Parts: sequence; structure tokens; C-alpha cells
Amino acid sequence: MTQEPAAGNNSHPGKAQTKHVNHALRELRKEIEKENFKSVALPKLVTGVGGLDWNEVKPLITEHLGDLNIPVIVYTEYKKDQQAEDGL
Repeated sequence: MTQEPAAGNNSHPGKAQTKHVNHALRELRKEIEKENFKSVALPKLVTGVGGLDWNEVKPLITEHLGDLNIPVIVYTEYKKDQQAEDGL
């Protein structure tokens, strides 16, 4: 939902665009509210293959999810074979 479609069957998706990230986060918020989530955890969205800078993406997450009355956890660092600290 955040990246342009792949050019062919064996190719990678295109780069992410902020308009797609905004749309995906709006849809995620609808699901969170509809399903009455108690918390939500996300990776650093679209900053790997998607190619966007975290400084551009983080404010979008804050804008769309920051005022929810549940914990919103963003895992910013991956360490192989190590459990993430979630702060809960």
C-alpha cells in the first residue's frame, strides 16, 4: 500500500511515496478504532526498500496515530535474534 507496484512479476516494488503512506496510515487508524485495538506496534515504515527518510515518515505516524488513546510503539532498530524492547 505504500509503494508503487512492481514493474513485473519478478521485480521489486517501486519506491514509497508519502501520499501512499498517508493513505495507509489513515486506513490503519480506521481499523484500530473499528476493532478497538489496545495497542499497536509498527516497524520503521518504508525506510528500507521503500526508500523514504525516517525524518519524513515519523511525523506522518505522529500525525495519524499520535492522538490515539492507546500505546503506539514504533520499533526503530532491528537486532537479529534479540527481542525488542517495547516499553510496555
